[in-house]
Amino acid sequence: MYRVMPKGLFTRTFLIIVAPIVILQSVLVFVFMERHYELVTERMSEAVVRQIEAIVYVLEKLSAGRELPEGRRTRLPGTRHVHNAHAARAAARSRPPSRSSTS
Repeated sequence: MYRVMPKGLFTRTFLIIVAPIVILQSVLVFVFMERHYELVTERMSEAVVRQIEAIVYVLEKLSAGRELPEGRRTRLPGTRHVHNAHAARAAARSRPPSRSSTS
C-alpha cells in the first residue's frame, strides 16, 4: 500500500487539494451546461410554436376574407412582439417604387 502512495510534496498537494477542486468544478460545469442547454432548447421550441401559431392565425384571417391592418404591426394572439427585419425588407421590395417629382 505504501508503495502506491506518492512521496513528493507536490504530488501529495495535488492529490489532496487540486484534484478534488478540479473534479468538483468539472461536475458543476457539466450540470450547469446540461441544464442551460435544456432551458435554451425549451425556449427555442416555444418560439417556433408561437411563430407557427402566428402563421396559422394570419392564414385563417386571410382565408376568412378579412383584411389584416396595414401600416402598423399588430400583436397576434399568443405571441410576443418581435421585429422581423427579413419580413420588413421583403415587404419593402414588393411595394412599387415611389415617383419623385424631380425631372
